[in-house]
Order: sequence, then structure tokens, then C-alpha cells
Amino acid sequence: MPLPFDQVMSQRSDIDLLHIVTKARDDYQPEAIEAALRELARRDISTDLFDEVMEEMEQQRQEEARKTLAPLELHWKILTFLFPVVVHFALSGNFKLDGYTRKLRELSRATLLGLVCYVLAVAAYELFA
Repeated sequence: MPLPFDQVMSQRSDIDLLHIVTKARDDYQPEAIEAALRELARRDISTDLFDEVMEEMEQQRQEEARKTLAPLELHWKILTFLFPVVVHFALSGNFKLDGYTRKLRELSRATLLGLVCYVLAVAAYELFA
């Protein structure tokens, strides 16, 4: 008698099965992953195709890590310091959507520093004027 996951996985396409055992592995129960692996073995899916998918996943992980650790360029820091709110709103959404975690953090720091400097400059002007 086939297991419940075996029947479900037998109806999936080769690409779906490869996706399940690689990219979407965390979205499935361990029994479902095992059933998908058994189905791939039963279908005698080429290990070359499996290796290609695994290599593609590794490249995506490396790209995500590169984006996460990429520093904010100096010209953006200077512009953000000079025009804190405008530049922050113009760039922050794109950085967040694209996964540039460090750039977003550094942009926020430059914005805060710029705002603090403007507040101190206004306070100093009011104090000494």
C-alpha cells in the first residue's frame, strides 16, 4: 500500500519534484521530501539535472549573501547626509526589496546623522542669533 505522500508526489512533474527537494525543502514535511526523493529515484531522473538545480541554488545563495553584505557607496552617504529625508525615501524601498540589508542600515544611519546635524545647526543658530 503506497504512503499518502507517495501518491501525491507521483502526480507531480519532474521540475516540481526537483523544486520540492531543493528550493522549497523548508516548506514541506520530512515525509513529503522523502516521498519526492523516492519518486525522483523511481523515475530515474538524471543526476545532471539535479546537480544543475543544486548549482543554481548555490549561486542564488551566494548572490543573496553578496547583496546582504554590500556596503552603501560613499556618494549615497554624502547625498543622504545633505538631503536626509528625500534620498532616504528615494532609495530605502529599493534596497529593502532587493535584499541590500547593509546598504539600508547604512542609509538609515546617514539619514539620522544628517537630521541630527540639521537640528543642531538650527538650535545653534537660534542660540547665537
